[in-house]
Amino acid sequence: MKTIARKPMRWLLVVGLLSAAPIVSAPAVEREKYLLLDSRIVDTVTDAQLTVGTVTKHPANPFFGQDKPWETSLDNLYPNVVYDDQAELYKAWYHIYYPAAPRGGGLAYAESTDGLDWYKPNLGLVDYEGSTDNNILFEEVGHGIGVSLDRHETDPAKRFKMFYGTESHVGPIATRFSPDGINWGVENLSSQKPRGDTHNNAFWAPTLNKYVGISRGWVDPWKERLVQRMESTDFINWTAPVTVLRGGETRQTYSMPVFDYCGVYLGLPSILMYDNGMRVHTELAWSPDTVNWHRIQEGTPLIPCSQKKGDYDWGVIYSAAVPIFRNNEIRLYYGGSNFAHIGNYSAELCLATLRPDGFAGYQPTEKGTLGVVTTKPVTCSAARLRISADAKGGAVRISVLDDQGRPVGQAKPVAADVSDGVICWQDGFDLAGYLGKKIRLRFELENATIYSFSLGEK
Repeated sequence: MKTIARKPMRWLLVVGLLSAAPIVSAPAVEREKYLLLDSRIVDTVTDAQLTVGTVTKHPANPFFGQDKPWETSLDNLYPNVVYDDQAELYKAWYHIYYPAAPRGGGLAYAESTDGLDWYKPNLGLVDYEGSTDNNILFEEVGHGIGVSLDRHETDPAKRFKMFYGTESHVGPIATRFSPDGINWGVENLSSQKPRGDTHNNAFWAPTLNKYVGISRGWVDPWKERLVQRMESTDFINWTAPVTVLRGGETRQTYSMPVFDYCGVYLGLPSILMYDNGMRVHTELAWSPDTVNWHRIQEGTPLIPCSQKKGDYDWGVIYSAAVPIFRNNEIRLYYGGSNFAHIGNYSAELCLATLRPDGFAGYQPTEKGTLGVVTTKPVTCSAARLRISADAKGGAVRISVLDDQGRPVGQAKPVAADVSDGVICWQDGFDLAGYLGKKIRLRFELENATIYSFSLGEK
């Protein structure tokens, strides 16, 4: 681990479960950008299928792991990674395990200027064997600690929020507040006791105007793990946990970080596979409201485990809360381990990246087949249409339909990989003539994948 200088960063970052049939009858809220994984805006699909995106694992993985005397074990790591634009730093909080700790473990901190070279600073907060020269925030705080940067918060003393279970399986949910993610206030105990010995997380849900907490429950006796949901208006008092996702006894929903993006809520469920040697990978889910969740390509990982036994993430992958969105990529940090979920739970910080808007997209069901996706009516709110698609070696052809479904305009084919690429029109068609009116879009996919479309000037 090397120490790195803190350099200013000049680009802007924005940081931010399930049924078999991904059909939602409630209408989507009108917005500038639409992810096509949101079935509320998809009308018809012919010879196309929604598939999870393809991640790229960083060649420098893993970035750090268990390398300090006080890190007895990095119990699944359960990382929380944000970019703090005020401090111009990436910040990470991760679980450290003390076998004798009555609450199940502590919390440590690392930081980076670029999100790749990480440094564990001496915080001077906790005494370990006679010295405070360590990066420990709490020696005993709880289990499965979730830390977030709340960009909705107006009180600077509460920019960072912590949400966690105070004792494994039995303790109540608690919260704390911090101005910087390092100096934390008093513990606020709630009356709710989900059995959340996993990665608990909580976030501001903009469409609900309240906080939502995600934790875990069980089907007794120890048969199945369940994703449970709570809500709060003050981040202190929470409603009773209610189950919103379950995977079954063979492939269990172990944990699920959740975040909002482009008008939907996305979940990254960690699936514990009893039928695959107790290994864990991360899949993808979406929800319109944080209550009703829909699996996307259930059984197919968004972040897959390595297939080579002994690799740094062959055994388990627990996604961080939450992704970091850059202009040219989505960063999905995760805790990876070369052990299955048996015996050794220590993990290391790793990174997988996605293309912009690339969580999931539609592509033809078979090579050589033309896939077609037609949207429901949306308001034409701008004179420009943009799409994010992978079309190199193929093509995306776009037609504009009026509110009766009649073709009124045709775009020039897109035959390249584009992110928010501006669409050009044929035969003098101008989208400006439909401003304020309802239109549909028909995407014809030839060896291509379409992820999103936008109606906005950007």
